[in-house]
Amino acid sequence: MGRHKSPAPFSNVKLTAPSTLSPRAREIFANIVGSVDPYHFTQVDMPLLCQYAGAADLCEQAQDNIDQAGAVTGAKVNPWLQVLEKASRSCVALSARLRICPQSRYDRLVAGTNARAQNDRKLWEPDDEKKPLTGLAYFRK
Repeated sequence: MGRHKSPAPFSNVKLTAPSTLSPRAREIFANIVGSVDPYHFTQVDMPLLCQYAGAADLCEQAQDNIDQAGAVTGAKVNPWLQVLEKASRSCVALSARLRICPQSRYDRLVAGTNARAQNDRKLWEPDDEKKPLTGLAYFRK
């Protein structure tokens, strides 16, 4: 029995951002869900999507604060730098888990069709055709 090509009919549920997210995080959530295939996310992905949207919102807030106050204030490092670093790491990890970063969208089954053509012979197999002599071998024949 072959694999089904179409997804299950119940997975076509439109995901909406929960009201617990900030307005900007809800906007990020909607942009992510709206920019991928409708069958990419399911209800099970909701917690990760919410965490990603919240982390992306926190990254933007931290970057705004760093832009306003600077990376170093007086003799101290701006504490928002640590917030930005942690939120960025969270976004990177979650984007891979949600398969929304370019590396995660890479399809290994199709990748071989775009690869360079390889030689038909193996490296350990002898050449069938005679190569022209070059260098000193030309004079030693």
